[in-house]
Amino acid sequence: EAEAAAARRALAARTLKVKWRRSKVSHSRDTLHDLFRPFGELQRAELVGDKGNAAEVVFRREEDARRAAENFADLEDTRVTVKGDKAGGVNRWKERQDRNLATAAAATPPAPAPPAVEGEGKPAEPGGTK
Repeated sequence: EAEAAAARRALAARTLKVKWRRSKVSHSRDTLHDLFRPFGELQRAELVGDKGNAAEVVFRREEDARRAAENFADLEDTRVTVKGDKAGGVNRWKERQDRNLATAAAATPPAPAPPAVEGEGKPAEPGGTK
């Protein structure tokens, strides 16, 4: 049982979860192979899920999987994470979204103050107005 658990952890450490925005990117098994092959020998690459925007890519070596995940960490429309990094992995996609929101908020000028109306904010004079 311990050996089986160790084998599952080793497989997860070599497996990348790839998810992309369908409106921006499209992949097939062939494009996934072409995209990840430069980082090392692949065991398999297959589309997963029903939506057509996710895949798992399995490398022969853990180091190759980690190098590929790091290389694709800053893509705008694609998220690549190591499957075995559930607890301690860095979600760079979330970090990038937060950074983009903060940048957009900082770039948005504050709304102009409404024009002052004469007499607004001043106490009324005794006896009314003339």
